[in-house]
Amino acid sequence: MAHFTMSTLLQASLEPPRPLIDGLLNYGEVGMFVAPQKQGKSLFSLQLAMSVASGIMFANTWPVVESGAVLYIAMEGTIYEWQRRTRRLQNLLQVPLTDNLHFEFQPTMYLNTTKGQQLLLDLVNAYHPALIIPDPLYHTHEGEMFTAHAMQKTTVFIDYIRTKTGAAIWLPHHTPKPTTNAFGFKNEARGGDSLGYGSAALGWWVDVEYNIAANRRKKTSIFRCPYSRIDERVPEPETEGIELDYVATPEAQGFTAGAGARIEAMLSDLDGLAVTEVAERLGMTKYAAG
Repeated sequence: MAHFTMSTLLQASLEPPRPLIDGLLNYGEVGMFVAPQKQGKSLFSLQLAMSVASGIMFANTWPVVESGAVLYIAMEGTIYEWQRRTRRLQNLLQVPLTDNLHFEFQPTMYLNTTKGQQLLLDLVNAYHPALIIPDPLYHTHEGEMFTAHAMQKTTVFIDYIRTKTGAAIWLPHHTPKPTTNAFGFKNEARGGDSLGYGSAALGWWVDVEYNIAANRRKKTSIFRCPYSRIDERVPEPETEGIELDYVATPEAQGFTAGAGARIEAMLSDLDGLAVTEVAERLGMTKYAAG
């Protein structure tokens, strides 16, 4: 608890948020990463985890201010699949082996139950992570997710963890599958707008939200920040975000930046999008902004 009057609040010397990944995520923040299924949320998040754990720049764009321990709670996929993903990214990015990245394989971790809360507390106390990634978000909640009231226990506990530990929390989350109701309206996101599964209150609860909106016809994908409590992370109105253009070469298939930022990525098998800093070695083409 903290109490200020208007005078003491305005006169207080307060430190700005301390960045974990400069321009992307601060310590003590909750960030949500929303994308449709099979768009590479886990690979994107895994590379983010590897960057924080090793201290290397994320996506050749965002500097990691200080390396630290990462707790990655993998609740989808087999351990073999995660080994294969991690090995491929480690080889591509030339990330040094580190014990800073901790994987916890669980089918669920319901943070609205005493058992799930105690499990996360035990893991946090054991590893003291700077970054926590429960992947995916909907496996952290038991029951329906469509009202703010239903999600309250889960979101309050996540707030408790980030407040008490100062850790950043990154939440990969998916959009619902497109459906059409009796009136002919579709629930799919339009123009890349966020439409995360569950209560709309989730989008306003987090400190920052990022998403990937795919356009399969154009073979492009937009990585953008539709909402942030720190306005500098939201692109200018005339800028949609970071456009990733699909490029196919004999050496690789992947995405590369086409709207300003130098983000390179690799698309492999069905794992989806993995941002990588070795586009030249993979044979991708770089595109200049504009």
